[in-house]
Amino acid sequence: GTVSNIERLGIPGALTGPIARGDVSVVEMHLDEMRKNLPHMFRLFTELGRHAVRVGSEKGTLSKEDGEKLLNALTRKVVFLNPIREIKVIPRTSRGSYKL
Repeated sequence: GTVSNIERLGIPGALTGPIARGDVSVVEMHLDEMRKNLPHMFRLFTELGRHAVRVGSEKGTLSKEDGEKLLNALTRKVVFLNPIREIKVIPRTSRGSYKL
């Protein structure tokens, strides 16, 4: 399982899936589904995804270009409720993208 793979290969070596492959279209599809069906988990999903991009970069199977595309997809907009229940939108960086 996952734990034995991490013990045997280390975290970068054990990483698999669309982020490890740089499959931006699949990640974007996952983001859309998370936003629609599990909005309370969306922020956690994007945080874990950003961490996985860094791990994939360390692994060496994720190109810098694909890593940047994935980070852009994962950081486009994060919506959350503030204490007075107004919706706030956090935009991407001032240049509109995220760079490794």
